Amino acid sequence: MNWESSRKSTTLPNVCQSNAYTSIIVSHLHTGAKRIGLLFSGASLDFKLDPQRTLDIPDISVGETVFSDGCGLMARSLAILVAKAKGIKFRNKRYTPTVFQIRLFISYHTPFQYFNGVIQRYLGYKGVLMLHPQLENHLVHFRRSMKKFNTNTTNTFSVVDYSTPYAFGRLNNDIIVLLSSLGVTNDKLLAKQEEYFQWIEDAATNALRAVDFLSCIGRYEEAERVLLDGLDDPKVFEKVQSAQKSEITKFRKGESEKIRTRMIIHKSRLLYGVCDPYGVLKEGQVHVRITTENGAQTLINASMLVVRNPCLHPGLRFTRSSANFQPYLLFDR
Repeated sequence: MNWESSRKSTTLPNVCQSNAYTSIIVSHLHTGAKRIGLLFSGASLDFKLDPQRTLDIPDISVGETVFSDGCGLMARSLAILVAKAKGIKFRNKRYTPTVFQIRLFISYHTPFQYFNGVIQRYLGYKGVLMLHPQLENHLVHFRRSMKKFNTNTTNTFSVVDYSTPYAFGRLNNDIIVLLSSLGVTNDKLLAKQEEYFQWIEDAATNALRAVDFLSCIGRYEEAERVLLDGLDDPKVFEKVQSAQKSEITKFRKGESEKIRTRMIIHKSRLLYGVCDPYGVLKEGQVHVRITTENGAQTLINASMLVVRNPCLHPGLRFTRSSANFQPYLLFDR
């Protein structure tokens, strides 16, 4: 954003009093502060979305528990349009994500210059949209819980983030505290960390470990060079060492030199959690469908540890996967 050109019109009093911001739905002071903060965030412009092609639908709730909090639905045609407009690729191949993270974008009277990035905003809504092939008459179904405040000045749709394949979870300080509180011993945690450091170290001498390591951290071009030229190539070896140093350096947080843990877990995926709109899953069940080298794979009767991050409450869940679920097209990409 060009804050210099918009400073006068984007001060907090002016924004809150303008017709771009008519009401904020809040129950606590800190919630209101977060809503106001959304007004000052940048966005990468995608396209205009006709409000006539959207629909507000009720949340799925039992008592005071809202299971569909922040989880809307998106038509396949819109998902394809967004993926093409953003040029979304994985390993140089185009694909259509099945989950998009969205937020609102407010346009003021003074023009903005936009950052190049992937950010999603639409009217007064915030949350995620999951692919729902059955949508025909509307492009988007928004839940009531997704609406944060009202606006009448724009209908711009943009994207914050989206689901990607082979996104691995990391064992960080918060999750280690949770595991420790549930009885996992320090010896087991230290053994896992030692195994992780050994895996990184072996990348400098073992080509297969190098390809695995580089692929896990998203350096696919370097992994390809290892396969083609081998570790004996000085330039390839230098790239591997650079990746190793970068991964180890990140164990210290910024200039504070505070040590933290951030181990990649191979048998994991970093996924968007969305509700079951069909009412098929039972309590304690999840549907997990991930991308593998052999294509999409549904986990059946597997034990899983589901963690919300960041969170320091020892309420993480051990669940069982279920294959009895309708939208097989919904997986980690």
